[in-house]
Amino acid sequence: VSDSLTVNVSTGVPLTIDNLFQIMADETEYHQPPLYQDERTGDLKHSVLANSRAQKLLDWRPETSLRDGIHRTLDWVRTGE
Repeated sequence: VSDSLTVNVSTGVPLTIDNLFQIMADETEYHQPPLYQDERTGDLKHSVLANSRAQKLLDWRPETSLRDGIHRTLDWVRTGE
């Protein structure tokens, strides 16, 4: 692996901002609706990170769902463990 090589560590599963907001709201018990703004020139409509390079170079595969990873990370932040 070189110093300038980008390797995505991701689920490889499409995710919308709305989906991410809902996961974060659920995990933090946030009960307010999302705030939306008008679309801007250059805003991405779709984006999915490919993790094939991580699979090939690092023999890495995702084993944790995004929801579970967020839950575990927030638990670690809250408890310090």
